[in-house]
Amino acid sequence: MSTPAYDESFFKRLKSARNETNGIFDCTKFILGIVCASVVLHIFKFILMVIPISMIVIGAIFKDDCPAEQMIPIYLIVAGCFHVVGEILSIIQFCRKTPEDTEAQEKYTNHITCTISTLNCFNLSWFIAGCVFIYRAKEYVQFTDKNAPNFCHEILYMFAFWITNSSFVIVGVVICFAGCIGCIAVCGRGE
Repeated sequence: MSTPAYDESFFKRLKSARNETNGIFDCTKFILGIVCASVVLHIFKFILMVIPISMIVIGAIFKDDCPAEQMIPIYLIVAGCFHVVGEILSIIQFCRKTPEDTEAQEKYTNHITCTISTLNCFNLSWFIAGCVFIYRAKEYVQFTDKNAPNFCHEILYMFAFWITNSSFVIVGVVICFAGCIGCIAVCGRGE
């Protein structure tokens, strides 16, 4: 399997993936590699950094406004910070890649990859903890009486709740997208 040239268009590389691979696994892996390495994806990821930054801002603004579950604002702040750091590292890693990486550059890239993987493991664990904080409070949280022990500022709670729900939706869409790519790769092999 040959690696496509860096100056080829994105769609030409996607089209060539089917012809240059052996089997569905290789084809899917090759296509996902092309998509993940594209400049378009990294520009999109940079734009999406608004979401973790808003998590930090909302968590910081309402840090003391949720006695019902004091960990919700902390969850937002920590998750936002770690997502921003991970995205910045991902963009740095992409910008430093060249077709002819030297051994030193490859070692540097491997360190960044290891750091990003560690951050992703932490993010997954912290996301699970955040789900516990948010969904546990859902049954008894109220937004009107600020002096009640089950009060949580409505903006804070609803933002955390819908960011979490959106994450589940995005994971579902990504899984469906990957399945569609696999189906296209299998169906297109007969041509």
